[in-house]
Amino acid sequence: MAAIALLASVAAAFQSFDIARQLAQHSPDPFQIGIALLRFSGLGARLPADAVVGYMSDLPPGNRATLAFLQAQYALAPRLLDPLPARTPPQWAVGNFSRPLDVREAGARHGYVVEQDFGNGVVLYRKAVQ
Repeated sequence: MAAIALLASVAAAFQSFDIARQLAQHSPDPFQIGIALLRFSGLGARLPADAVVGYMSDLPPGNRATLAFLQAQYALAPRLLDPLPARTPPQWAVGNFSRPLDVREAGARHGYVVEQDFGNGVVLYRKAVQ
């Protein structure tokens, strides 16, 4: 009886591996991390590696917003992203936008000015001088 259970477990493991392999062939980057790495590559070069960076987006809270935040966090690692508004706003902030909008006004709402617009919804902000 134990041998049958062992054989069934091994067969299920092989079947699971085969299904995962097929899925990976059809969708090698389901979370679009490669795209995020490209989108944020220029911006990451402008920030110190140990920086804490504010984060703003135009997406309402939910799954898409969470995925966009995690993509940006991964692409900008080891920097730490801190969603705005933050208790203590960092010197730098990142805008990760999904549609065209007035990026200057979006930053001003959080006390930031545009340092550089990298296009494709990626903007680097600097804290406005008070």
